[in-house]
Amino acid sequence: MIADNDDDVPLLNGNDDDEQLITPEDSQPNVEAIFVVTFDVKYGNTIEFQMPEKEQMPLNGVEYKALPSGSHHIHEDFV
Repeated sequence: MIADNDDDVPLLNGNDDDEQLITPEDSQPNVEAIFVVTFDVKYGNTIEFQMPEKEQMPLNGVEYKALPSGSHHIHEDFV
């Protein structure tokens, strides 16, 4: 078995003898973008903050697929 390191994540393959570890250097980040969607009564859902910048990664239409800020506080609603 390979020495345990808290930064290493075991790769599950069902065979302990051939255990492989994924290190931070081997892995790729899973987060592509971060954005905040708000609801404006005049304009509807809008992206208030986005990282990376809009020019680097366009997120066209994502505001209609996201929950607007604060909607987790609503207990009931109707459509």
